[in-house]
Amino acid sequence: MDYPSGFTANYKVFATIDGGNSWINLSSGLPNLPANTIVYENNSPDGIYLGMDVGVYYRDTIINQWIPFMLNLPNVIVKELEIFYAGNKIRAATYGRGIWESPLYKLANSISKPLAEKTMELSIRPNPSRGIFELYLENQLIMDTQIEIYNSTGTLIKQLIISNTNNYKLDLTSEAAGLYYMKILNNQSSSTYKLIIN
Repeated sequence: MDYPSGFTANYKVFATIDGGNSWINLSSGLPNLPANTIVYENNSPDGIYLGMDVGVYYRDTIINQWIPFMLNLPNVIVKELEIFYAGNKIRAATYGRGIWESPLYKLANSISKPLAEKTMELSIRPNPSRGIFELYLENQLIMDTQIEIYNSTGTLIKQLIISNTNNYKLDLTSEAAGLYYMKILNNQSSSTYKLIIN
């Protein structure tokens, strides 16, 4: 059966554990866009990176769902993925935007700490909310920090820079209910948080 252009819902990724006699559909949660390339990470909890027309997605048996993986990677068509094990990097070849690389998911999570001081923790409250989120960093100013908000398909919907405050009200009331990702970047760290609008 033909599925032209890859625009068939829930028909993106399948896995087999018996040499192809039966298949498990792992497509749930992915956007209905072409899936172009996939790579499996050895010596991981079945980590899988998927290159789509909206960047890279990741899943493993710990998180057990697809999430956009945008750390140092662009939100464009990804045609090829390769893992550089010696450097613990995932490399993405894109359509028209060159080649990009990022730390592997487990490394990115282990070294990524929020905001100005790696020992400080950012509070987001309330979360879930109806679209207003207060970002709060105790005893520390948020300095020259870029905030990027992505929707569940990995599309960048909002970008701003905040500075010289320890709290900030993020207004997403114009967005639909659902799951969003907030990426926070400054000169010392990069972190990603989930936001839920109900």
